[in-house]
Amino acid sequence: MLEKERPEILHIATHPDSHWYYCSMAEHYKVPVVVCEKPLADTLSEAKKIAALHKSGNITIITNHERRYAADYTLARKILAEGERLGPCVGVKGTLYMGKTRRLIDQLWHDGTHLADAAMFLTGGVLKHRKTIAKGGLNADCGTAYLVGSLQNPAVPSGSPSIPFLFETGTQRDHLVFELEFSCERGKLKIGNRLFEVWESRESPYAENFKSLEKCQEGFPEKTGYFSNMAADALSCALERQKNKIPTPLSSAADGLRVIQYLRSVGAWR
Repeated sequence: MLEKERPEILHIATHPDSHWYYCSMAEHYKVPVVVCEKPLADTLSEAKKIAALHKSGNITIITNHERRYAADYTLARKILAEGERLGPCVGVKGTLYMGKTRRLIDQLWHDGTHLADAAMFLTGGVLKHRKTIAKGGLNADCGTAYLVGSLQNPAVPSGSPSIPFLFETGTQRDHLVFELEFSCERGKLKIGNRLFEVWESRESPYAENFKSLEKCQEGFPEKTGYFSNMAADALSCALERQKNKIPTPLSSAADGLRVIQYLRSVGAWR
């Protein structure tokens, strides 16, 4: 198909253990742009090879961490970066539940990839892991795990080269939760599945000489456009390559590699 049709954009939606195979095949047949579903690969070595292929400039590889393209996440990033409403970010917490019996490690490799990438995208930092607290380990299908670390050299105005990061994932819940909470000097921002909240600090009506958080913004009324914006980025990259330019996608293979490196560091290796 690649030899006959010569597509300008190829979308790879196969299992992660075949992503390197198809990315290298696309480069062989001179496909200009590849959209690769997450996770970028199922091993660190193959993720590095895909990222190196992208870095070579012979092919542009987009990792489909679609929240980077969503309008609500774009607004959240702007609010955090400007710092005018909430002040410096001083802590980040991520929460992920995916049902009662799915193994912790499988949760991390599924939506955990999105949560880790979103945390890095929204702060401009790189996740660094310090310790894992999980009774029974990450292969357990019962319990809760806490991944303790930090976002290093974040772009948000924090006055610090790192922001503490806590990632909670667990079983024994019959529901799906995907959310990130950014605790700031003068408020907090929460974002996730069907969730967008901005809380600001106000004089407390409950306690003298204290301030309380007041919800000032809830919900995102517009279409987020995450998939359509990703497709538009892929098209823009293809048009740039027609002009013999090397484009810079919003979500590249380099971003996909950083997530794999984080998963490896927390011990989430199958």
